Amino acid sequence: MIMNWNDLSDKKKANFLVLGGVISLFLLFVLVLAWLNSENNTLTRQLDKQRILSQSLVTLQNSAVFPTLSTTKAKNIIRKTYRTAKRKKIRIDGDKRIAFSGSKMLFSKLLNGLKTLKTKYGIVAIDADIKRNSGGVVDAKITFTHP
Repeated sequence: MIMNWNDLSDKKKANFLVLGGVISLFLLFVLVLAWLNSENNTLTRQLDKQRILSQSLVTLQNSAVFPTLSTTKAKNIIRKTYRTAKRKKIRIDGDKRIAFSGSKMLFSKLLNGLKTLKTKYGIVAIDADIKRNSGGVVDAKITFTHP
């Protein structure tokens, strides 16, 4: 028995329309979930690639090899790096530790010196007391260690 749409009662027509709407919403929901899952998978793969790259860069940075320096040689390198500092004092302060103090240094030159010492020689500051003098000028007391 085939029924025509026009032969159905208004209540049955309404039920079919509601059922069709519910099915349409369900299909739309499933499609949105599938799209979100696909986007999530893509972003997860990209994040995993970035993590691997980050770990590789950290490993590479940690494996940087610096020449072994005597404390006297490290002291001379620090002296040359900060040769423009006024009233500077550099002394050996224990095994692989060097104490430096200087006054009236440009802060930018102090920072550039710290960067150069670390990247070129592996000499790093382990303690610092930097006081602003005037403008961009500072007085500094820094303790360094070397490889």
